[in-house]
Amino acid sequence: MAQIMRMYTKTVGLSGNGQFFRLAPIIDKIGAHPWGNALLDDYELTIKMMLKNLHVDYMTDTYVYQEALMSPKRFIRQRSRWVQGDLNCLKYLPQIIKSRILSRTQKLGIYYFLFQPWLNFLADVAIIILTTITLTHWHDLYGHLTLMTFSLMMVGLIAFSLFWGIIFGIFYYYDLVAYHEPPLKKHQLALLPLGISYMYVILFFSIIMAYWRWSFRQNSWIKTEHGKNVS
Repeated sequence: MAQIMRMYTKTVGLSGNGQFFRLAPIIDKIGAHPWGNALLDDYELTIKMMLKNLHVDYMTDTYVYQEALMSPKRFIRQRSRWVQGDLNCLKYLPQIIKSRILSRTQKLGIYYFLFQPWLNFLADVAIIILTTITLTHWHDLYGHLTLMTFSLMMVGLIAFSLFWGIIFGIFYYYDLVAYHEPPLKKHQLALLPLGISYMYVILFFSIIMAYWRWSFRQNSWIKTEHGKNVS
């Protein structure tokens, strides 16, 4: 969905499985060694291509399969590499700001992508602080409320927190139907909005790991290990 939106702002990025491009024009405009050393190598190449006025597009009518990670530990490691790779790409910020090739809309799209780790970090810190304040001052904040008022408030908060999980869960359900994939079981369907809405609890650890490695210049590649027999 993000890539489809980027089609209108001409900020589509190379990402995930299924990316492809012609090597000749890239070498011709970027040089014999177009790849850098960012851990988010595909988006780093995207920035280099955009700075050289090479267009990237997204194909909405095709898809590829990939193996999902079933281990939270491996999931955190994978996401930490992506976050750290985003931080690595900040070194291109001066070129992006000075570029006369990129439009203002393209620059804003790139700025948003590059600042996502910072926004996510601030959001997670805010959630932790507010949750701590709520738990430690529970009686002062809610002790004066009637049971009915408190119950309605909690239902409203839960519904609000699950809103996007429900929306994206519906999209996912219809995607499975559209691509003739096996449907989710009832209990999986019920838990899906919860998993989507509270994924940040797991992803917070990947953000911390990424900032730690980035701060100490630990730029080694964290390999994503797939396969059921890998611990």
